[in-house]
Amino acid sequence: MFRSRIALSVTLLSLLSGSGGFQATAMNLTLADSVPAPGNNLVQLRSLGPSPNPGSAPVDLRRAYSSAEAGAYSVALTGIEHWENSPYFSYDFIVWKRGDSKTAEVLVNVTATGSFADFYKDVPFTVEDGATKATGSINLLLHSLNPPPFCAVKNPYTAGKPLRVNVTSAATYTVVVECDKDSVAPPRVVTISKPDESNPGYWQDVSATSDYFGSPSSPSPTTREFNLLRVTVTPRLWAATGARFRRLSASDGPDDNIVLNAAYSIEPGGVEVPLRVEIPIVFFPSVPVMAAWLFVGAGAGWLATLLLLSVAGKPPRISIALKALFLGPLLAIIAFAVIFLAFSAGCSLTLFGYNVNPSDPLLQFLIGLLCVGAVLLKVDAVLKFVRDKLPGLSLSGAKPLVFVALTCLLAPSARAEKAARYPSLGLSSCPNGDIVALSQDGNIAQFPSAPAGSWRVAGRVDRSISFSELTCATINGKRTVFVVGMSLGNIWVARMDLASGTWTQKIVGKGVSEGIAFDPGAGLVYFSSPNQNFIYRMMPELTGPSQWVSIFNTAAAIGSLAVDSAGRRLLVGAAFSGVVYSVALDSGRQSDFVRGTGTVNSLSIDQAHNLLYIADTGKRTIWSVPLAGAGVRNPKALYASPELSTVSGVAVDAQSNVWFALHGKPDIVELSASGKQLARIR
Repeated sequence: MFRSRIALSVTLLSLLSGSGGFQATAMNLTLADSVPAPGNNLVQLRSLGPSPNPGSAPVDLRRAYSSAEAGAYSVALTGIEHWENSPYFSYDFIVWKRGDSKTAEVLVNVTATGSFADFYKDVPFTVEDGATKATGSINLLLHSLNPPPFCAVKNPYTAGKPLRVNVTSAATYTVVVECDKDSVAPPRVVTISKPDESNPGYWQDVSATSDYFGSPSSPSPTTREFNLLRVTVTPRLWAATGARFRRLSASDGPDDNIVLNAAYSIEPGGVEVPLRVEIPIVFFPSVPVMAAWLFVGAGAGWLATLLLLSVAGKPPRISIALKALFLGPLLAIIAFAVIFLAFSAGCSLTLFGYNVNPSDPLLQFLIGLLCVGAVLLKVDAVLKFVRDKLPGLSLSGAKPLVFVALTCLLAPSARAEKAARYPSLGLSSCPNGDIVALSQDGNIAQFPSAPAGSWRVAGRVDRSISFSELTCATINGKRTVFVVGMSLGNIWVARMDLASGTWTQKIVGKGVSEGIAFDPGAGLVYFSSPNQNFIYRMMPELTGPSQWVSIFNTAAAIGSLAVDSAGRRLLVGAAFSGVVYSVALDSGRQSDFVRGTGTVNSLSIDQAHNLLYIADTGKRTIWSVPLAGAGVRNPKALYASPELSTVSGVAVDAQSNVWFALHGKPDIVELSASGKQLARIR
C-alpha cells in the first residue's frame, strides 16, 4: 500500500526586475503534471506564478544547475530548497526571453506517492508569453520526499562477530560506508556525533575522526564507497580485564557497544538521512595478561590449600610445599595449552553448565587454582607419575596428539549432530540441483542431490536474527545463498558463499519478510514484506534495496517467492488466501496464477522449468502446477500427509525429486517425482 499523499504548501514568487525592476508580464512556466519515479511511485510537479513582488532580489544565473531552450525562450533551474523540518521541496526556475527584457521566476512545488532514490528526469515544459507558447524539456534532479536509507556500513561488526580489542593496547577501526550505485551523487556528511560507550568505565579514550567532517573546509566524498570514520578505542587495562573476568555466561556476547550517529544528504537540497554505526567490542587479553591470571590463580590455590591443610592439622613439609609451588604452575600451563588447542580446533568448553572461552581470565584463574591445589594435596603421587610416565608422554610421541585430536574431533561431531537435528525453517534448490536448508540455529546445510542422505554444514549465519527463508543462486561462478529474516523491526538479508561459509549481512528495510528469490536473468534479489504487501528488489551485493511492486491490496500476508526465469515472472504466494500471484518481471503486470490451495507456505520450481511446487500447511499437501499455458491453474496433489501441517519448505533437485522440511521436527523428506517417499533425513 502506498504512503498517503503529502499535501504541500504553495509559495508564489515574482517577476524580477533589473536596474530598478522590470514590469510585470504574463510570461509563465508550466511543467508536466507528473513524472514517473522508480518503482510504483509518482512525482507531481505544480507551478504557480509569477506574482508581482518588487522586493525580490534578481536571480543569479550563474547558480543554474541545468538549462534548456525552447525557441526564443530559455529555462534554467536555479535552486532546490528543502524547508527545514518540512517534508517537501521547492524548485526555483528562471525564465527569460532572449533579446528582450522579459524575465520571470517561478516556484514549483513537489508531491509524491512514496519513497524512492533520487533521480534525474527530462521533464516537458511550456513557456506562455501572452498568446505565444514555446515547449521543450529540462533535465531535473528529483528528490524523494521520504528517501530510503541508501548508505550503509560495509562489512560491519555484529554481536556474533565483534571487534576484538586487546586489553593492553589501542585499536583503530575504519568505518567504510557504501552507498547505492543508483544514487545520483555521493552523499554529503552533515553531522557526526561523539562516540557513545555503553560502559564508559572500560575506556581510557574513545575518539572518532573523519576526513569529511569537522571544519567548514572539509571535502565531500567523491565516490560511493568511502572511509567515513576512523574510530580509536583505548581500554583501561584493569577495567577491561575485569569485564572479561565477569563474562562467564551461557551467551558470551560483546563486552561493550560503541555507537555513533551520523547524518548525510544528497545535494542540492537533500533531506538529511540518519546513519547509525554500532561497533560491538569484545576484549581479548594478551599473552602476558593470560599468564598473569594463570599464576595469580596458582598462587591463590597454593595459599588456600596450605591454609586448609593447616586448619585441618595436616600442614605439609616445607619441601613438599615448595615442590608444589613449582609443579602446580607447570601443570596449569600444560592444562591451559591443551584446553586452548582444543578450543581453537572447534571444541565446545563447558564449565558448570556454561560455555566458556579460554581467553577469559576467570577460567585461567580457576585452572591455576585447581592445578596447584591438586598438586599440593597429592604432590608425592604427581612426582611419581611424572617419573614413571614422562618418557611415554614425550612430545615427540603420538599419544598426546592422538588424545588432543580425539578430544577435538568428538566435540565438533556432537555439535554437528545437534545442528543437523535442529528443526529446519526453509529449503531451496541451487542451479546445479543441490538442496540447501536453513535451521533454527542459523546453520546452512547443503544436501547434494546424489547420493541421498549425504550432507554437510556449509556455515552459520547470525543467530541473533530470526532468519526465515533462503534462496540459492550462482554469483560470479560461485554458489551463493541469500537468507532473509527480521530483528527489532528491521528486515535483514545475509549472503553466504557455500564453498567457504563466509557471509555478510545488511538491514534492507523496515518490517518483516518471509520470502526471497533470485532472478538469474536480471541478476536481482527479490524479497517480500507481508505487512505492506510490497515486493522489494536489490543487487546481489545487498545494495540498492528499493520497492518494486505492491501486490493486490486484497492479498493477505504475502510471503513465499519463486522466480520462473523461463517465463520471466515472479510467483508470489499469499499465506492465507490460498492464491499464488504472477508478476511479470519486465512490466510488473499482475494476475492470479493458482487458486484452490489452503495456506501457501513455500514455492519451488523444478530445474526444467516445467512445474511449480507448493507447500500447503492448510490442506497438508504438496501440490504441483504446470508452468506452461494461460489462465488460472488448478493444483494437482503430489503428496498428502497430516504431518504436512508443519511443512516449512519445499525444493526440487537435479533428478526432479521433491524435498520438504517440517518445522519443529528434525526431518527433511525426499520424494520421487511421482510422490513416493524415497528418504527421510534426520
